Amino acid sequence: MGASEARALAVVDASVFGALAFNESRSGEAAGLLAGVTPVAPGLVRYEMANIARTKALRDPSSSGLVTRAFRRWLELPVKLVSPEFDGVLSLALAEDLSAYDAAYVYVASALDAPLLTFDMRLASAWRRLG
Repeated sequence: MGASEARALAVVDASVFGALAFNESRSGEAAGLLAGVTPVAPGLVRYEMANIARTKALRDPSSSGLVTRAFRRWLELPVKLVSPEFDGVLSLALAEDLSAYDAAYVYVASALDAPLLTFDMRLASAWRRLG
C-alpha cells in the first residue's frame, strides 16, 4: 500500500475483536468489517479481550492453551490504542444510559468521526443516535 492509500480509521470493540480472535460464529463477518481499516480502540479493549479469554478458558479448561495463544495473537494486531477524555465518557454514559466502558468506544468514535464496529446492538444504537 502506497503512502497515498491511507486506510480509514474505525473504532472496534471487543465483540468484533473477540469474534475474530477466538474464531466465534461471526468471525468471518468480523474479518470483513476489519478489512481495509486501521482499527482504533480505547485502551480498555485489552482488558476486555483478556476477560473474554479468561471466561472461555474457565468455561472449557481443556481449551486454555488454545485460548491463550489466540489472545496472544490478537495482542500482535496493529490496533491504535487511544485514551478518551474521561469527563466526556462519563457525560456520554449518563446521557445514553451506557456503561463507562461502552461509552468509551462511542466517545472515541464520535471524537474521531469514525465508524464504530460492534456486534453489540445497544452500543451500535447509541453510536447511531450520536452520529
